[in-house]
Amino acid sequence: MAQLIKRMQASGQDLHPAGFVDDNAGFHGRVIEGLPVLGGTDWISNHVRDHSFVCAIGNPKSRQDLVRRLSPSSLQWATLIDPAVRRSDDSVIGEGAMVCAGTWMTTNARIGRHTIVNLGCTLSHDINLGDFATLACGVHLSGNVTIGEGAELGVGVNVIQGITIGEWSVIGAGATVINDIPPRVTALGVPAKVVKEHR
Repeated sequence: MAQLIKRMQASGQDLHPAGFVDDNAGFHGRVIEGLPVLGGTDWISNHVRDHSFVCAIGNPKSRQDLVRRLSPSSLQWATLIDPAVRRSDDSVIGEGAMVCAGTWMTTNARIGRHTIVNLGCTLSHDINLGDFATLACGVHLSGNVTIGEGAELGVGVNVIQGITIGEWSVIGAGATVINDIPPRVTALGVPAKVVKEHR
């Protein structure tokens, strides 16, 4: 996230990062990637009006839990889009989302709130990524693909045309998805097959 913000600043965007917030007290007062760790999430309540925030937790469920915990406040969520992202004018990117360098998005791509799209992903036409979804580096989605809320796709996952991946499912690294994946499962392999169900 820090690198993404630096790249946005270098492109001329008016961003002034204050630092990180982390509930691990061992990080408090340290400087990471040139930015101070300001304190825990309780720090936010005293600075809501002064800053916008991005929840950069990798795990989708933990990211959702923190956003929900903070949501009753009047907190403003920032959306971070790397200047090297290529996207059509009709793309929609939700608040709190992060879209990293090397990503290409064609027409009618919709990215949900607090969703993370990592380096080098391709999103073809009519893509719908649910809130809190996560695409690891090098994920490739063909057209008319729907990724449910909180779903997580590992490095190098390929998804063919017209597929739906259910909410909170996990697709393992390198998998090729040629059939719909139900909610709350883990699928692995080429072609991807369900190996585990989640509660």
